[in-house]
Amino acid sequence: MVSKIKDKRLLQTCRAVLLISVVALFNSACQHGFDKRVRKDHYAGSFFGDPTTDHPIRVAKDKLAISVPVRRHDEKLAPAKLNEVRTFLHYYREGGVGDIKVTLPSHSRHQYAVRKVLKDIQRQMENLSIGPEIVSVKRYSGRGDRHPVIHLSYKRYVAHGPECGQWNENFNESENNRNSPDWGCARQRNLAAMVANPRDLQGPRGWSPRDSRRRDVVWDKYVKGEVSSAARSKDERVDTKSDK
Repeated sequence: MVSKIKDKRLLQTCRAVLLISVVALFNSACQHGFDKRVRKDHYAGSFFGDPTTDHPIRVAKDKLAISVPVRRHDEKLAPAKLNEVRTFLHYYREGGVGDIKVTLPSHSRHQYAVRKVLKDIQRQMENLSIGPEIVSVKRYSGRGDRHPVIHLSYKRYVAHGPECGQWNENFNESENNRNSPDWGCARQRNLAAMVANPRDLQGPRGWSPRDSRRRDVVWDKYVKGEVSSAARSKDERVDTKSDK
């Protein structure tokens, strides 16, 4: 009789444990589904946010221009204007596109001074290895102008950063751990302001033409049967006698 009672209690205990296990299993499955949904949103917010897509940098061509006033007795550029012209031409060397456009006054009162100042501008171009083949010259009527002006301009690429400042969302009530609307905007704006050549944001640069001058010299000496190696000075040679 005692044995039957013990077996009955053991059976009831097993049923209770089994019931508790089943309930725990269902709760775990529901909780797992909830965690999966939250983690999916979390994953989408933290990993798939791309600042380059959400806050793109716009690269476009822009015009850079300066004006050089010419006075009656000018024979060259004034010191301040000389620095401005040099900076202008330096920027062209770094990232200019197309030709440099020079617009000259014609039939002005100070035509002699205009020619002198133009000569000085051309000297600055030569100093920076800017040849006349990439300079286009046009003229405008300067008749009656008391102070004729030489205009210089060219096109270049400019990077325009995104506008930031969208802080209208309250992240205390955010349950999905999503990034803010302005996430990465400041970085994109700083990059647009700092990049040296905005064309680099559009893609990698191509290869520059090879310099074959040395190869041509070596090949010419090889054909003639001469020594093709470069001559060495005494400073480049090792004096083995001094070690003895």
